[in-house]
Amino acid sequence: NQRGWFRGRLRELIPADALAAIGDTAVMVADDGALTAPEDAPDDLKQPGVARDVLGDRVITEAGVDLGAVSDVVILLGDQAEAVGYELSEDAGGRKFIPIDAQTAVSGEQLLVPTELSAFIREDLSDFGAAVDAYRSSRKETT
Repeated sequence: NQRGWFRGRLRELIPADALAAIGDTAVMVADDGALTAPEDAPDDLKQPGVARDVLGDRVITEAGVDLGAVSDVVILLGDQAEAVGYELSEDAGGRKFIPIDAQTAVSGEQLLVPTELSAFIREDLSDFGAAVDAYRSSRKETT
């Protein structure tokens, strides 16, 4: 739409079924017709719920690699509890842990994660906290 770098945020919304691709710094849609005015958007898009049930959802990298299904959520306890990762069950019967950040795309059946997340996968929780910190730091550097 020829907006340019410093024009600010679009006020329109993009329904999930109108997305053609999702990357680290951009999303792609087929054309401007995919954009929906906020007042015309479906209710679940105008006011998305804060709670998302991800248990059983498949975790897929941007490169299309299926990492497994979410079997549990890793919570960091403290003054305010925070979800920092997921435990995944693999089809072969194993398990692994992946860190998450606030930008993890959730569709209701699948979670789309950056391909580079693979470097931060852990087999147990012994050094998972360090993996979460390193992953989140790497995400800040690319945005």
